[in-house]
Amino acid sequence: MDAIKLLGELSMGSRLKRLSEMCMKAIQEAYAHYNVDFDPYLFPAFHSIANSKTTTNTELCDILQTSQPAVTQTLNKLQEKKLIELVQDPNDKRKKMVSLSKEGRAFYLNIQPLWAAMDL
Repeated sequence: MDAIKLLGELSMGSRLKRLSEMCMKAIQEAYAHYNVDFDPYLFPAFHSIANSKTTTNTELCDILQTSQPAVTQTLNKLQEKKLIELVQDPNDKRKKMVSLSKEGRAFYLNIQPLWAAMDL
């Protein structure tokens, strides 16, 4: 018995969360199958950074419609993977400019065929 399904519209949020988790698991399995070390939860931020020359933490919060701590955590993970570079803004020392690293640009180019196949 699936209690969430039985609750109908009252459980819409829970059902959407379950669906999202199933999609993320499938994407992670595809990455693992092709030996790609990438977390699907990092995709929106990574793709947004790749499609801009440079951006800031605040701009990513606006683009992704998420909290500053969530963006900071994502940027830290991308930085650990050496996919991005953070540089202090010369005009405002409080800001950090975010861009793809050399490794990030190479990864972005190499992952395109897999993302294209997943998008079908």
